[in-house]
Amino acid sequence: MLRSHSLTLACCLWLGAVGAATAQYGSSVSQNGIVSPLTAGRLGLSRAWYTQVQLDRSQARVAHMTQYVSKQRFHTVFELTYPDGKELFSERQVDRFGDEIGVAGAEKLAKARKQELKDADVDADLKTLSIPEITFYVQTTQGTLQALDGATGRTKWIAQVGDRNHPTLQPGANDKYVGVINGSQLYMLDQETGKPLWSRRLDASPGAGPTLGEEQIYVPTITGKLEVYDLEKHNKPPWFYQSTGRLLAPPTISEKSVSWPTDRGYLYVMSNQRVGVQFRLEARDTIASSSTYLPGKLFAASADGYAYCVH
Repeated sequence: MLRSHSLTLACCLWLGAVGAATAQYGSSVSQNGIVSPLTAGRLGLSRAWYTQVQLDRSQARVAHMTQYVSKQRFHTVFELTYPDGKELFSERQVDRFGDEIGVAGAEKLAKARKQELKDADVDADLKTLSIPEITFYVQTTQGTLQALDGATGRTKWIAQVGDRNHPTLQPGANDKYVGVINGSQLYMLDQETGKPLWSRRLDASPGAGPTLGEEQIYVPTITGKLEVYDLEKHNKPPWFYQSTGRLLAPPTISEKSVSWPTDRGYLYVMSNQRVGVQFRLEARDTIASSSTYLPGKLFAASADGYAYCVH
């Protein structure tokens, strides 16, 4: 019988402070790596949540962790600000029974806290915010994919994808699907439930995990091809763009473009609205990681230490 163990995953407001907390307040960090609320408080932080990633530690490790911010799903948060700080009350918070408190419950807590501050002669301002839903996808070396609610740490679902003995690459997601590559097979899962929907064999060996757009899924390969599949008509033959060099990082999608780097130092950019590469940026060394998009700008960095910004 397979022995099941757990790996603890903690979420702090500023993860970069964890290392500093360990160095400065080592006695307040437990053996499993969790930063205590006291240590976080000394750094001006608070621990939002921590949870368990299910895996067999004798055989598997966490291989990838991907964050997806929804474009369609939102939840309500009440923000209470006052001179000495800020507090958030979310409808996704859970009560002592593990149930979400909902909008009414969050509003009740926020107003009660505001009244406490008022009684202490502290002025507080209460605002209602609409926050996009965030999901973390944790992928293990044995193909187990676990979806976590970014607001609460609650496990949405766990799915076994493909062959445990085949390498599994970083997952990609949109508001409907989660795409995973195991070996040379592309798997598509339902984003809400983790239920498998379809799978197909890739034309070439993948170089990195897939990126999902609204209608297409983009797969980088070690042959230099960017393979593009239709999400709804997955049996159709893919179309592709041939690049110079190997594709070893997931493509980046914006509202109007798709970009991908190669190990030969090229960054390709194409329109996601019409066929054809718009332009190609040439660096002096390998571009090993995905580009980063901000409105109106595309950033990339090469191995020789240069950073590039494209308008």
